[in-house]
Amino acid sequence: MGDGPERSRLDALIAQLGLGDAVSLEGSATPDAVRAALEDASVFCLPCVVASDGDLDSQPVVIKEAMAMEVPVVASDEVGNPEIVDAAVGRLVPPRNPKALACTLAELAATDDIQLHAMG
Repeated sequence: MGDGPERSRLDALIAQLGLGDAVSLEGSATPDAVRAALEDASVFCLPCVVASDGDLDSQPVVIKEAMAMEVPVVASDEVGNPEIVDAAVGRLVPPRNPKALACTLAELAATDDIQLHAMG
């Protein structure tokens, strides 16, 4: 969920890789829609990076929102994420490392609901 200047590039990449059946970009959403999505989520993932111009979100509010909704978080160990995400509530991965991100998401996908709920 969300939108930004990379939207058209991401749409093109999804099409190029034939991932349209597996990946959807939901675009901007109302706060109620975000809350509903978090209520249905098993895991929340936000792989933050520092932009080439140094722009960053020091502590993404949406991670705090996911944690408040008791949803386990997967985030990059970039910006202020290590200060709020630890093994009790989620997992941190190196930034710009899609393999580590995929492995971590696969690990949590294989985790039973009771453990995920405890983590959240």
